[in-house]
Amino acid sequence: MLDDLTRLIGNREIPLIVAIMLVAGLLSAFMNNIGVAALMLPAVVTVARRSGTAPSRLLMPLAFAALLGGLTTLIGTPPNLILLGFMEQQNMPAIPFVQWIAL
Repeated sequence: MLDDLTRLIGNREIPLIVAIMLVAGLLSAFMNNIGVAALMLPAVVTVARRSGTAPSRLLMPLAFAALLGGLTTLIGTPPNLILLGFMEQQNMPAIPFVQWIAL
């Protein structure tokens, strides 16, 4: 998979950042964001080494994308589930599964 990514995108830093952020954001919408970051960390470091980019230039966008992706759905981060339970206890209307659709 890493070879496919680097073959498709090349060694350019900005396209690598965009691809990593898209994958991390999509995964963290349906998985725990910390789990996504831990899952992708070795792959991103390997891609950084192969492309000659400093790992920190790819790891920070990975972290931000995982955090932001987790906020888009109810299951992405545990606080979203806690908030939903609290809202149900208070007889408040439930927030939709995908929050950004309601915006």
